Amino acid sequence: MLRAGVTAEPLRVLDACRIRWGRVIDLAGAVATVRSQPLRWDGAALGLGEERIELVTAQDGALALTPGIRPGSWVALHWNWICDVLDPSRLRWLRTCTTTQLRVANHGLSRPTAAAVLG
Repeated sequence: MLRAGVTAEPLRVLDACRIRWGRVIDLAGAVATVRSQPLRWDGAALGLGEERIELVTAQDGALALTPGIRPGSWVALHWNWICDVLDPSRLRWLRTCTTTQLRVANHGLSRPTAAAVLG
């Protein structure tokens, strides 16, 4: 079993890299305050954790991947960028895909590894 400190950085990278959803709470210039659910690792499986507040980039100078962001918008996030505004059907689709991918990942984690078998 890996210690929490050993898994913290890989978990942070997985969470930042995954396309996730969040709700914009505030927009101040190029930075949006968003409420989202991070990945969590309970020692045996990946899941979604409690909601958290994060600051993300809405634009960098003239570069805005998604114009029209405002408080209350549901958005897709990748690393620390807002990369799309989500309508209700696309939000449902992203949630469904995330649930499916977590199930697949956790199924793989539950299977014995070669190292454990050969051990």
